[in-house]
Amino acid sequence: MRREDPRDVVAIRARLVLPACRATLGRRMRRPRPAALAVLLALVPAGRAAARAAEEAPLPRGSDLGALRFAWPDRVEARVSYRRTRARPDRPREAFTARFTSRALRAEEGWRIETTGASWEGALPFPPGFAAQALRASERVVEVVDEDGAFERLEGTDAMRAVLAKLYGLAEVPREQADRAVDLALGAMRAEAEELWNLEAGFWIGAELELGRSYVLRSEGSVPLLPGARAPLDVTFGARRRVPCAATEREPRCVELTLRTAPVAAALRRVAPELAHRLAGPDAPPPGPDDELSAEAELLLVTDPATLLPRHLVWTRTARLVAKAVEREEVDRSEYEWRYHPAAERVVKRPAPKRPVPAGDPPLSTRTVPPPPAAYEPGLVAAPDL
Repeated sequence: MRREDPRDVVAIRARLVLPACRATLGRRMRRPRPAALAVLLALVPAGRAAARAAEEAPLPRGSDLGALRFAWPDRVEARVSYRRTRARPDRPREAFTARFTSRALRAEEGWRIETTGASWEGALPFPPGFAAQALRASERVVEVVDEDGAFERLEGTDAMRAVLAKLYGLAEVPREQADRAVDLALGAMRAEAEELWNLEAGFWIGAELELGRSYVLRSEGSVPLLPGARAPLDVTFGARRRVPCAATEREPRCVELTLRTAPVAAALRRVAPELAHRLAGPDAPPPGPDDELSAEAELLLVTDPATLLPRHLVWTRTARLVAKAVEREEVDRSEYEWRYHPAAERVVKRPAPKRPVPAGDPPLSTRTVPPPPAAYEPGLVAAPDL
């Protein structure tokens, strides 16, 4: 059996989460915490009608959005669509689609987010006899987010542990080796969860952005599509424009947020041989000075700035090599759409919690951004060959 990426199964469980930063841009950021895997709530992205409305009501460059607020209602439910596609050199294109219901309930500690009613199209990264078990186990995982919108933890992962342990047992993997593999898989699941959460909400909480303005920061993180390779990264983000929250709406209540990460030139040169091997094979020569090599990750998020309830999210990682004798490209694209229950739109306005602003807090453009989502290593979480 070919090894696949079980992230897709965990993605279904509650809300595929991708790491970026656990704190806010509008105030001094706190240390990011570990992560998980899931998929929150979903709404239809702005389609043709939405795009038309945005063009009819353009906002001038420099319009101030004010601070982006995390102000979810006490109970919110959405039908979510998740689609992941991967195009890799010399391999068939892969596609996976899942649909599920996500519910977020406010509790004493914050919000508890769970997933039910998952269905899927495409090949799951588990043997046929285990696919349904894996999905049902993933639905028992609950994501916990605190009052400030910071990712806290995953609960209920024992069900996924049991399924993975059974798979490795059938594959006759030695017990100690299997235990390590299961721990790695659950660690990747947790990291995925925080990752997506921060892309869709956590990274943006408290940010004060001007429409049409780009903010550029230097950070350190994983090179897109090159697991294990870390490097200084240029991070560019901003609010592009206001758009309707759904194709059925005319009023541009939502906003398009963008984020792009790419290794700095010197770092890209250092990892060039590894990228070339990934794209063109182990016998590929190191790229020459005239060859074109790139690795980047891009986010497009449509969200409500008044609540940070996400509507549409696209996360694309791309690596590309253009040399004299070879041209190769790898693209990994994940897309989410949230279709909320109407009650979610009637958000109860709660006063924003009062937080002291540290003296001498640096301007937004000079703040340190936590590392963007790490590249995913399929081999760490793949089901064993049976």
